[in-house]
This record gives sequence, structure tokens and C-alpha cells, in this order.
Amino acid sequence: MKAGHIAASSWAAERLDIFARGTATDLFHIAWTGDSWSPGGTSWEALGGELISPPAVMSSGLDTLDIFGLGPGQEMFHKAWDGSEWQPSVSRWEALGGEFAVPCESGACGRIGLACGPTLEEADRDR
Repeated sequence: MKAGHIAASSWAAERLDIFARGTATDLFHIAWTGDSWSPGGTSWEALGGELISPPAVMSSGLDTLDIFGLGPGQEMFHKAWDGSEWQPSVSRWEALGGEFAVPCESGACGRIGLACGPTLEEADRDR
């Protein structure tokens, strides 16, 4: 894995979901549940995909996750955790269309992001 190919989000106290693009183009997931790693030990859950960008992940509420990434043809793809299972399935992704350039700036080549407010640098600057 190359640096920058990892994303993380939390939807509850003591919960941390980590996503990493594999050495091919598929995505993997592991979660800290407060007292152990899931699916177990050092095992990672395979989530499929053909990502040409690192993942971007966010949680909009308790027990929910949304993952985005660029795939073949630079199209945007999406996968979601709905509290009980991955949507549209463990290995499939929802195509959202479009054709996006893979950003490459300041060493973060290929990273897409989800903005939820000012960055730490912007918050410090505005003090």
C-alpha cells in the first residue's frame, strides 16, 4: 500500500472504521469495536471495487458509513453500511457516473475528500 491510500471514520464512541486500498484496486476494511479488531485479529474484510483513487469515507449518523472512490473511466462509485449490511452488497459498488480528474497536489496524489467544515489550518488561521 502507498501512503495516502487509507481512510478512517467513526460513527460512535470507541468505534473506528479503517479502509485501505489493496495492492490491486480493491478495498479492505477493519474496525475497532472498543475492545477488539473486527472481523478478527489482523484479518481485513474484502469489499471489492476497482478503485483508482484512495477511498473517502464519512459517517452521517450512528452505525452508518458512506465510502466514495474513483473507479474505471474515472467514474465516481459509492458503497454504504446501513447498520446491518453493505449496500449494494459486500463486493459490489454503486456507480454514480461522471468523469473526474484524479487530484494530485502537495503529495496527496489521487486523494479525494469529504469536507465537513474548516480544516485545522483554516481554524487556526481564523483565531
